[in-house]
Amino acid sequence: MKLFSRRTEFDSGFEKRVWRTLWPFFLLGIKRQVRVRRYRMDFVIGNSCVVEADGYYTHHTPEGIEKDEKRDRIVLSTRGWPTVRITESGLKDTLSVWLKVFLGVTAGKIIRILMPFFRGYA
Repeated sequence: MKLFSRRTEFDSGFEKRVWRTLWPFFLLGIKRQVRVRRYRMDFVIGNSCVVEADGYYTHHTPEGIEKDEKRDRIVLSTRGWPTVRITESGLKDTLSVWLKVFLGVTAGKIIRILMPFFRGYA
């Protein structure tokens, strides 16, 4: 498994700050800009969890929220990856970000174990 994706550029300065905050998870492997169907995820950690860097202007409108929720459902149902959303205000509390990502990775691993048992029930 590759630890890092090859893409070196970021979509925004905020996304780059989120990347720098995720350093404790580098050993699990972080891929950036991963495509799932027609969507592009900001970060995928350890093939278990998606981390999205949510800027205020694109993600806090009713349309943006609806689009994000739809994407989260598709990614969870097809890959078993829960999504952790990091906002600009939330990035100020590094420990909180680490805890959310840790819980997301843990949930993703549990979901991937249980998914085969629940296929066809949704």
